[in-house]
Amino acid sequence: MDGFRQLCVLQGVSLGNKKAENFEEFIANEFQLHIRFAEEVLVMDAEEESGCRHDLLFYIHEEDLAAFTAWQFKYGVLRWEEILYDEEAAAAYPRDVLDKYRIAF
Repeated sequence: MDGFRQLCVLQGVSLGNKKAENFEEFIANEFQLHIRFAEEVLVMDAEEESGCRHDLLFYIHEEDLAAFTAWQFKYGVLRWEEILYDEEAAAAYPRDVLDKYRIAF
C-alpha cells in the first residue's frame, strides 16, 4: 500500500462532518506525518456515557515511523496490534473490523 503499512488507532475521536482528507491534511500540517485514513469505527465502551465511542483508524507511512513514536505517546495513539493483543480491547470492536484488519506477517 505504497509504504502505508502500520495501522494505528486514535481513540475517542470522530471526524464529525469533516472529510478524511481534512484529517490527513491536519496531521501532515501540524505534525509533518504522512497518514492514510482507513475508517471511523463505532466501538463499545462502558466508560462512555453513551456506551460507545468513535475511533479513527489510519495508516502511518513507514518513513515516518520513527517520528511517529514520540507523537504516538503524546497523543495516546495505539498501534493496531496493541488492540488485537488485548482481549478486552479487541472485544469492543465489531467483528467485521477485526476481520478486515488482520495482522499478516
